[in-house]
Amino acid sequence: MQDTEYCISAGEFAKLCKTTRDTLRYYDKMGILVPKKNDENGYNYYSPRQITSFYFISFYRALECPVKQLKEFMNEPGSDDFYKLINNQYDTLLDMKREIENKLELLTIAIDMVNHIKNNPDGKVILEKLPYPIINFYTPVKSTPAKSFDQIMSDIARHLNRCAETDKVKSFPMGATIKKEDFINNEYTYSRVFSVADNTITNSEAIKLPTSTLVSCVIHDSSEDVEHVYKRILKYVDANNLTLKSDVHSLSLLNIVDANDTKRFLKYIYVCV
Repeated sequence: MQDTEYCISAGEFAKLCKTTRDTLRYYDKMGILVPKKNDENGYNYYSPRQITSFYFISFYRALECPVKQLKEFMNEPGSDDFYKLINNQYDTLLDMKREIENKLELLTIAIDMVNHIKNNPDGKVILEKLPYPIINFYTPVKSTPAKSFDQIMSDIARHLNRCAETDKVKSFPMGATIKKEDFINNEYTYSRVFSVADNTITNSEAIKLPTSTLVSCVIHDSSEDVEHVYKRILKYVDANNLTLKSDVHSLSLLNIVDANDTKRFLKYIYVCV
């Protein structure tokens, strides 16, 4: 005879709890949600009271509480160890929340910058004012010579490792700088690798640029030599009686070679004035 309390079939219970029978079988195997077996037909049945147990288990499993600790608590509801566990899980989730918020803030900056660059006229040197301050995280270049990304790969590797050590910096977008003095003298040697930083970063290598007013140029799959673009930027600065207030930043948003050995790139070159 079927138990009058254990009257919900496994399939019905799964539908009620919006779960799968595989999940129920797993919980049964782990001993945390055990149905009763009907000896007459061999089917498993659940009690309406176990619906609450299922949602209790699901809630704490969503917090990544181990099944073993859940089982211990269900056997000993007053266990101090379980309360320590859920407090630790709470702290872990707060850390995850802070990390996600930091990533979202950095991603917002990156999206704004990409959209801004996308709307700039390709190949034209312009004067612009960004609606937000620019904070970059820098890694000094040690390589010699240092006139191309190929030549500063070891510096890029160091920079990527340093970016990975903090949640305040993301490696993309990434670029390199040319010292203001070298730029004026037409000497285009990279001095630092940089990435965009969160505005709460306190690392000494993170620097807020002196102004959001820029002379800039976007180049996209251009056949024009990059050094020629640098010369056009300097010519624009001189022609408009502007003063350079920062190093020149060359930000790479795309820099690949496709299967046909065709170079594809998107660069945003800017300097504060």
